[in-house]
Amino acid sequence: MLTQLKRYALTFGLVLMLVALSGGCAAPTAAPAATQPPAATAAVAATQPTAAPAAPKPAAPPAAPAAKAPTTPQGTLRHAHPIAPTTFNPHQNQANLMETYYQLVYETLVAIGKDLKFEPQLATEWQITDKAITFKLRQGVVFHDGAPFNAQAVIANLNDVKNGTPAPLKGALASVQSVDALDDMTVRLNLSAFDPALLLNLAGFAGMQVSPAALKTADKTPVGTGPWAYNAQDSKTDTNYTFR
Repeated sequence: MLTQLKRYALTFGLVLMLVALSGGCAAPTAAPAATQPPAATAAVAATQPTAAPAAPKPAAPPAAPAAKAPTTPQGTLRHAHPIAPTTFNPHQNQANLMETYYQLVYETLVAIGKDLKFEPQLATEWQITDKAITFKLRQGVVFHDGAPFNAQAVIANLNDVKNGTPAPLKGALASVQSVDALDDMTVRLNLSAFDPALLLNLAGFAGMQVSPAALKTADKTPVGTGPWAYNAQDSKTDTNYTFR
């Protein structure tokens, strides 16, 4: 019996020893990896100081309104002419160079346009037959001296061309036998025969209208209906001539 107990004890001892040995030989459990401390949060990039907003540029001042064109002629125009006028009476002149002076002061019954066609000036319309030319005159026109332009003024001027002293242009009206006033603003030139050159002559010196009251003195002091009036006070003979 004792022998059997010893055998059990021995067996049990051997089992314990084997268990102990097997525990000692087992690979040690790896220690848990050391936890790395969390990486420091990346430093926030240094913030550059915010630039102050640029001051707004001052608004450009509004452009000045464009100057309105004057409704009447302004300023002074100076013109150098090669010769002085020999006379300011267009009915006593044959020099074409005088036209520069005369067109400032005088107007004609008809004019020649850019297309070389006749167009109205002091006459607004006309009718031509073999025996006469009848003109309707422009209403409301006055000479620079205040005298009205009418049929009687036209008669006085055409008579001056034909019968003046001297009368270098009387040939331009050779076909005109007489002149009648049909009413205050209508005049008829009675012809000896049809004259194809008559309108052309009336668009020139022979058709320029001088104030009847100034016909005797027009050689020195022109008075017409044109855009410019002669200013004797500011003029000097053979030196300068002023028109306003």
